[in-house]
Amino acid sequence: MEPLMISWLRKRMMGRDDGRGLGASYEPAWEPILEKNTVLYGGLCAAEKERLRARTVEFLGSKSFEGCGGLELTEEMMVTVAGTASLLMMNRPGPLFPALFTVLLYPSVFRARHVEETDSGIVHESAPETLGESWESGSVILAWDAVRPGDRNHTPGQNIILHEFAHQLDLDDGAEDGAPKLDSREAQRTWAEVFREAFEERKWMRRMGHRCVLDDYATTHPAEFFAVSTEVFFERPARLERTFPRLYSELKRYFRFDPLSSAEEDRN
Repeated sequence: MEPLMISWLRKRMMGRDDGRGLGASYEPAWEPILEKNTVLYGGLCAAEKERLRARTVEFLGSKSFEGCGGLELTEEMMVTVAGTASLLMMNRPGPLFPALFTVLLYPSVFRARHVEETDSGIVHESAPETLGESWESGSVILAWDAVRPGDRNHTPGQNIILHEFAHQLDLDDGAEDGAPKLDSREAQRTWAEVFREAFEERKWMRRMGHRCVLDDYATTHPAEFFAVSTEVFFERPARLERTFPRLYSELKRYFRFDPLSSAEEDRN
């Protein structure tokens, strides 16, 4: 079955612009949704808010949404996902997540079927419970009650939208390896050095039983390290900067944004 296209929202957003193509506009009703559900939005300057609003419109006009598991989609759900995901691209050039076509939302924890084949040809199937996944085939899947602040599966300081869309950025260069597409070979070398150092330090901290702002899941794979670092960069910037200053600087350079300039006191 093809993904459900949210035609009613697109009809409200899209219209012919004097024959020059599709136009789109920001709905004033979306402002309180972004204020309530998008991390850091309240602390952004006027120019940053304007860029994020424009990216949110772009997201809603270029991606489709599907409600799964009996979930009835609402404007709040779509604007929350679009606004938060767009935060990653607010200051970066280029199209928004060009390989992404569909966002699937479940009401809560869901099971995603995985099929893996070993080198010896043995096929393994599994369906683990999860709150979010990012697929290279063009989909991001999220549990709504892990997305909205205050809901039962939402963990303060973590952000499943930022995490899964960081995986989409990671895939920009064709490989989910913890290194998104960068501007130059020098940038790639610096990124590899900084992230490898921080990744190894975090694995050492886990072996020694030390607590860290980056949870243990970050040590499972370089791709997860990048995704976890991204959500903490926006959710707990001061703690990340104190613990991994070089990692923080590298993320600040990549996202072209410093969350510490916008972070509220309770996000440090």
